[in-house]
Amino acid sequence: MFSHTSCLLTDSALGAATAIEAAGKAGKIVIVGYDATPEGQKAIGNGKLYGDVVQNPREMGRLAIKTVWDYFEGGAVKPFIPVKVGTYTGESH
Repeated sequence: MFSHTSCLLTDSALGAATAIEAAGKAGKIVIVGYDATPEGQKAIGNGKLYGDVVQNPREMGRLAIKTVWDYFEGGAVKPFIPVKVGTYTGESH
């Protein structure tokens, strides 16, 4: 299960974990969230979530400013600018 919404990323994964536990399916479904909030990190540490995908907002901001700068300097803007993401799992502690 991948939990993702526009606002409540890891929170949605935590909600899914609660619903899975209530259905008696805990440990049978792997849950991966997005953004590794402190609550998500705690849930990962205690095994409620398997892990989270972690964005790199500093690099996103750096590339955004560089792209705007390059554009105003007459440079071409790439249609796709990849930014590395990471993972946070129980092994990340």
